Amino acid sequence: NEFKSGLLPLTDGTTLRNFLSKLLNCDPMRISKKFVGNNCIGKQVFRRRVADINRLTPDQIQRMRVELSELERRFFDRVAQTNRVKSPGVS
Repeated sequence: NEFKSGLLPLTDGTTLRNFLSKLLNCDPMRISKKFVGNNCIGKQVFRRRVADINRLTPDQIQRMRVELSELERRFFDRVAQTNRVKSPGVS
């Protein structure tokens, strides 16, 4: 949602596919394969929406940042948990 709204700290012109592949540390083609048909992300491109950003209060911006940080932390916790399950006995 923040990507489409132009509220992330990204460079204009960043594609959703590249953003996700870097975030998930995988090949962009893997993202394309996962998002096909009705879920296709196609060539969605990030555009900063200054007018929308300027309408947000500092509290709203802070809440969004905290929410994104929490989602990122939960994602990395899940990745770490999955890696531990996949490789038992490896320290």
